[in-house]
Amino acid sequence: MDIDKIVDQYSSTHKKMGGIALHIPGIVLLYFGVMGLLWVVPNELIVKWAGNNEYAKWSLVLVILMVLVYGSMSFYLTFAIGLFMFGQLVAVEWVFNNYPEYFMQAVVGSVIGGFLLIVASNALEKCLKNTILDLKRVAFGPAWMFGLLLRQLGISL
Repeated sequence: MDIDKIVDQYSSTHKKMGGIALHIPGIVLLYFGVMGLLWVVPNELIVKWAGNNEYAKWSLVLVILMVLVYGSMSFYLTFAIGLFMFGQLVAVEWVFNNYPEYFMQAVVGSVIGGFLLIVASNALEKCLKNTILDLKRVAFGPAWMFGLLLRQLGISL
């Protein structure tokens, strides 16, 4: 897969500044929520494989898979997405450890908020068919977001 084509294709349906301004926080919120949901999923299978480690979570598996997928495409993009995903893990763990009574509200609120922002962005761009139900496009949301950022910084993908 050519990462430039993926970013260009995603960008072709996200041209309005308002749509982009809604979409980027939507991606961040949605991924925080997904990481949070995966954080609390029982992890007996991972513990058997990785040992009794408090960080052996399904959310870490998602980070590793995302880095592996993007790793074959672009070093800079992989580095940016790896930092983003690691930051999401740190944020999830921080909320989980410091505000356990509000953790699920924060996670579910992030999923719902992210979904609504992305739907609103796609409605503004008049491309609702490209909404969150297309899982392949959802997986490339961070690639688009960081692809835009890296291009703005003059770094080729």
